[in-house]
Amino acid sequence: MKTIHIISHSHWDREWYMPFEYHRAYLIKLIDDCLELFENDKEFRSFHLDGHTALIEDYLEIKPQNEEKIKKYVREGKFNVGPWYVLQDEFLTSSEANIRNLLVGMSVAEKFGAVTKIGYFPDSFGNAGQMPQLLKQAGMKAVAFGRGVKPTGLNNEVTDGYNSQFSELYWQSPDGSCLPAILFANWYNNGAEIPENADEEYWNRTISNTQKYASTDELLLMNGCDHQPVQKNLTKAIRAARKKYPEYTFIHSSFDEYVQALEKALPDDLTTVTGELTGQDTDGWYSLVNTCSANIDLKVMNRSGEILLEGVAEPLSAIAMCLGKEYPHDMLLYSWKTLMKNHPHDSICGCSCDAVNDEMRTRFIKSAQAAQTVIDDDLRYIAGHIEASGFEGCDAVFAVINTFGKERSKAVSVDVDVRRIYGSGKLHNSALDIENSMYKGGYELVDKNGNTIPCTAKNPRLRFGYDLPENRFRQPYMAETVTVCFEAKDIPAMGYNVYGLKKSDKTHGCTLVHEMNTMENEYIRVEINSDGTLNLTDKRSKKVFKKLLRFEDVGDVGTEYTFVPAKNDIPVLSGNAPAEITLTRDDEFLAEYKISVTMDIPKDADEAYRKEKMTFVEIKDRTSGRSAETVTIRITSYVSLEKHGKRVDVRTEFENNANNHRLRVMFPTGIKCNIHKAESVFEAALRNNRHKPTFTYPSGCEHQQGFVMMNDETAGMAVANIGLYEYEIVNDDTIAITLVRAVSEMGDWGVFPTELSKQQKKLSLNYAIVPFTNEDEAYTECKAFAAPVVSVQVLKNGNGFKNGGFVWTGNMLINTAFKAAHNSDDIIMRWVNYSDKEQLLTIHQTDWIDNIYMSNIIEEYKEPIKCSDGKWTIPVKPFEIITVGCRKISISRRTV
Repeated sequence: MKTIHIISHSHWDREWYMPFEYHRAYLIKLIDDCLELFENDKEFRSFHLDGHTALIEDYLEIKPQNEEKIKKYVREGKFNVGPWYVLQDEFLTSSEANIRNLLVGMSVAEKFGAVTKIGYFPDSFGNAGQMPQLLKQAGMKAVAFGRGVKPTGLNNEVTDGYNSQFSELYWQSPDGSCLPAILFANWYNNGAEIPENADEEYWNRTISNTQKYASTDELLLMNGCDHQPVQKNLTKAIRAARKKYPEYTFIHSSFDEYVQALEKALPDDLTTVTGELTGQDTDGWYSLVNTCSANIDLKVMNRSGEILLEGVAEPLSAIAMCLGKEYPHDMLLYSWKTLMKNHPHDSICGCSCDAVNDEMRTRFIKSAQAAQTVIDDDLRYIAGHIEASGFEGCDAVFAVINTFGKERSKAVSVDVDVRRIYGSGKLHNSALDIENSMYKGGYELVDKNGNTIPCTAKNPRLRFGYDLPENRFRQPYMAETVTVCFEAKDIPAMGYNVYGLKKSDKTHGCTLVHEMNTMENEYIRVEINSDGTLNLTDKRSKKVFKKLLRFEDVGDVGTEYTFVPAKNDIPVLSGNAPAEITLTRDDEFLAEYKISVTMDIPKDADEAYRKEKMTFVEIKDRTSGRSAETVTIRITSYVSLEKHGKRVDVRTEFENNANNHRLRVMFPTGIKCNIHKAESVFEAALRNNRHKPTFTYPSGCEHQQGFVMMNDETAGMAVANIGLYEYEIVNDDTIAITLVRAVSEMGDWGVFPTELSKQQKKLSLNYAIVPFTNEDEAYTECKAFAAPVVSVQVLKNGNGFKNGGFVWTGNMLINTAFKAAHNSDDIIMRWVNYSDKEQLLTIHQTDWIDNIYMSNIIEEYKEPIKCSDGKWTIPVKPFEIITVGCRKISISRRTV
């Protein structure tokens, strides 16, 4: 006998076509109705709370009096909660953010009584290839998802084209981790609004559609849809169905119950799908990949916020903890939660109404402020432990700290106070004193051994500041401040270099500029062409990359979800007029050029577009074009090369004064190959340059996180970025990075005009060109581009601590985390193998690292690792994610 499992649910976007508070009002009604059903209808067995726990917190903010009721029904299995904190877009949230999402979501679910161990992705816009590995490490039993294997159209349309003939399959990560997977072949509303009268037409259609794709006699009906109220008469409807169709067993079920039954019944011949699920075998129209470039300012804020937390705040807090400071678990959790509330797919994808996009900006700011308070507090603590002896005669001493996982050199700019005068009652006199005696000469920078470091000191100025001591009232001061620019060389991983600044008239004569409109170091030569493009020579491979940094603009008559090319559009390219080229920095350690180009582009879409938008013409059927009226857009790029740099950094700025268009920057590599790699969640995903013949969508854009790269046997090029998630491989050899996609409607199931998505503002976007001959080195360089260094002034001599407490080696291994554990003060270190070969990770014993053990992504203790000759050697399988824990060691209690 076949069993029909009916799971009650409501897919709950926290915010989308209405602001968060509007949706929350309906959420309160939904949960209240469920509570009433649990109390009054004993046959109403359970309700699936959409796989994420933030909505429980959202509800309890309004109705805290119901917390014990919620806990009661979670413990009883009536409310099914977790494992996520939010239903994120995997591709637009970092590797570590995806783990924090699981950690926090499971922690909240456990607090309420139980975790539903199903990796739930009902409406993710594609799924990242390493998710089975992440979920298996977290103890999940199965995965349920709606997109990526079969094409699902807008408004829940289902079309032909399957990778799996069944709605049950196996999903496998590149490392081999595999989980049973449940595909919503008829979407997650295939059992919505079940009729109370056992309507024959409804049940014949529903059962037929479900059996069509089922591999077993365990059939799944999802009773709900987006923001759908709970069906209050469901038990009556089920009773009627049982009576009408006695040949079926109808169960008001849950995912735990369904998966348990399914596992016993799965056949041996199920399809195994490996890696990313992005709908590559479909026509492409509903892959929704262009959400990567909607509201690009939000994307940049998101990536910057992730970098601030996982790349700066957490490592600094771990270092400070090793020195004896309490780890700020609560503040970091608050910052992460605030950031993750912007990670649901309709939020971070930028496909929501203006009110949502507006509130997201506020959340990004709040999360960053919370992270920055942690950083500032940790820096003050660490500065108090840094030994600053040997800098007698210096006007100021400061440290530059590297929170990146490898030793590095970097050109930095540090604001240094060379004089401070404290006292709230004499600020005016102090300011006048500093202004009248401000030093306008040169400075010399020295290291702890007295070696002179080439530097440039600029912008001497008066600055007001204040200290907030722990045991005294605030202490205001006036300061004489100068900005010092130099190369901080060979900063240890999770370590620091100390420098002293003193007045000097010494000058340095070296330069990276030897000819007009060029710059050059031992690795790279850059020539700036008259049209503003770059010719870049990789001195190691002798490969010359020509005409880089050309801009392309095209019309877009689509939505926040989908790029739709304007009819009869001819792309506009930069370079039709000579560029303005100015040398803006010529230091011994860094050269920078300012390159400005102008482009005359159509101002907007034509009038036909406005009619198509307001009359809800389907995106496939739009035929509108671009306006005859044009505007001039001025694009200014600051292109820099460091003395020991192996990449060229670019900051591009422009005021976007056009609408319904897409602007990209192009990098023709001259490398002819059929494949490339793009960073995704815990992998450098290998992808084809071209889509399959079934892919008829006129845009071949893809997701990326930190970089995209192409190479052949002799040379390669990567383009790294901060928050520019959309790219396309054009003409098989050109990397095209989207800088802005300005559109004027949300799209999807109705007419939702938007203003903020037009991006009518000044944008500042950062990316880098990385030529390479060694792939491992390219990965490091791309990751280092997005990793800042921080500095702190050392105002007194500390007791000192041994520098460089994090030492490891391993080819093709990417370090992604150095932090305290979620629920303890153990140090957590994480790596991923980006290669298809086993690699060896060697971790060296230091004052910080000892007594290490194998863990997993949810930071459980698994087994100890044996130390040999002061180091641990761990084999890392191809594409494996490895987490290592270390029992807390306080350096302040050790002899230095």
